[in-house]
Amino acid sequence: LIMKWSTHGDDRPDLPIELNQNRFDDMHVSQHRKAFLDYYMMGIDMGYSKEPAVYYYVMGDDAPGAPGMEWRTADTWPPFPIEETAYYLNAENALSTTAPETGAASANASFAYDPANPFPTHGGANLLLPAGPFDQREVNKDRTDYLAFASSPLTEPIEIGGPVTVPLYVSTDAPDTDFTAKLVDIFPDGREILMLDSIQRVKFRDGFEEAAPLLTSADEVVKVTVDLGHISWIFNTGHKIGLQISSSNYPRFEKNPNTGDDFPSEDNLRVAN
Repeated sequence: LIMKWSTHGDDRPDLPIELNQNRFDDMHVSQHRKAFLDYYMMGIDMGYSKEPAVYYYVMGDDAPGAPGMEWRTADTWPPFPIEETAYYLNAENALSTTAPETGAASANASFAYDPANPFPTHGGANLLLPAGPFDQREVNKDRTDYLAFASSPLTEPIEIGGPVTVPLYVSTDAPDTDFTAKLVDIFPDGREILMLDSIQRVKFRDGFEEAAPLLTSADEVVKVTVDLGHISWIFNTGHKIGLQISSSNYPRFEKNPNTGDDFPSEDNLRVAN
């Protein structure tokens, strides 16, 4: 497994990378691929059996001397025993390891999503669209169709390595809609650097084999889990852990018409609250 820092193309994101970035350029990846095939297909071991099982690049702060921005090796993925840590959405847009009080009157937040004006994509794990860890402030300004949560400034670095999921308890006055999540590293200079993003359609909250029943009331609360995938990243001291929630990320993901239909058309769009 080789987990590189880079995108598929030559995008230059809003997070400069250190000069050690090209340890696994195309040539070196090809060499490892050939050694892999020689070993498993031809029975020829040119040192492949002694190679680590995992090479991975740790992302982090671009400040000189900050932890991260380096290649590492491991025998497994995740690269070390992980301690799963829950961060909760709290009042006043706080993100913390303290769960809010059950039944608190302020334990909800809302927005309206209009598929005629979907939230625009800005970076992420794209192929043909501009890709990479872009600063989300550019698209967040003047938008009201998202919620942003942030931790307090960190007093020491926090490293994450492995899977990230975002469980949400949601309701809407629409029969169906989507929920998106973005994990961001909020730098002391204000940058909101995108780390991971993904989406979950409400009617497929129980799996993709069969759609769940469409919603019939805004009083119905259901759980959806947005799977953000895997990452290796170090939040540096003074940074904040950020989470941004919306219902669209277009055109990275097709917009949901909010009607229960699978695909949008000009005559089947409605607002979801």
